[in-house]
Amino acid sequence: MSEPRVVVLSLIERGWQAARELSLGLRQEGVCVVHVIKGRLDRSVKALITPVPNVRLISVHRQLFWPLIGLLAAGWWLRGTLRSLLVDNDRSYNRLRGWARLLRLDLTVVRAGTHGYELWVGSDRVAEAAWREAVGG
Repeated sequence: MSEPRVVVLSLIERGWQAARELSLGLRQEGVCVVHVIKGRLDRSVKALITPVPNVRLISVHRQLFWPLIGLLAAGWWLRGTLRSLLVDNDRSYNRLRGWARLLRLDLTVVRAGTHGYELWVGSDRVAEAAWREAVGG
């Protein structure tokens, strides 16, 4: 598998439906979304997930979650392909805010909304079209 041109690293700690919906739209634009799920997925859940090009799913033990995120982010950032970090909660957003600013990465919270998902930066809702343009998708 060739190295993707643009990577979005998605950190899943609570719920991944919103991030998955976003990734299905991004994949058509050639953006690779890698969802790293904190905790192990049951085989029955894995069986329900259809493999999709440009969308990867990694489940990892809770204690290895943050070290793996660091390694993945560093590798893709050094290659110049990492454009965005997606998180599903404000605590992770606050934890990564300084690093994202330092590395000039987009950091966005993706949440379930009334009509699918919503994107937030801090306390401001972001239009999906503007976010996609910033990410390069």
